[in-house]
Amino acid sequence: MNTISRGTMSDIRSLLRLRTRVIKDMEYWGIKQWTNNYPNEQVLEDDVNHHALYVLKHDRSLIASVTIKPENDPAYQVLSWESNHAMVIHRLMIDPTHMRQGIGNRLFAFAEKLAYNRGYDSIKVDTHPDNYRMLGLIRKNGYIEVGYMASINRIGFEKQLNQH
Repeated sequence: MNTISRGTMSDIRSLLRLRTRVIKDMEYWGIKQWTNNYPNEQVLEDDVNHHALYVLKHDRSLIASVTIKPENDPAYQVLSWESNHAMVIHRLMIDPTHMRQGIGNRLFAFAEKLAYNRGYDSIKVDTHPDNYRMLGLIRKNGYIEVGYMASINRIGFEKQLNQH
């Protein structure tokens, strides 16, 4: 089984190609969440530099990625979250040719375990209101809708992590 590992600067070119394939697929399905400028090279490099980017490779080809960071987005402050000590899932990308294989669920489970092991109380995620595929993945993984963040046109979700 392919493992999820921390992304490195040597992954950036592959990530940019993955981003292009993901954007084209979203556009095909009528999802206008990202543009060709986002996530850009600088955003991905920042994720690597903050040790927040994780990748999944299959036969040495990068097929998926996710960024997992401590919460710090000002847009999140408008909602009434259950926890103020949370990590947030950002920029989840899966190569369209590898969708419907459980990769999204694996990335969510990985993020939850990472947050739990680091002592966080919950994990949060947001998505564009029209991204019905991501909305389905989020809900399927047990996240509860918290509300709408108008400043970024995103719906916020949260899942409590059971700390013992």
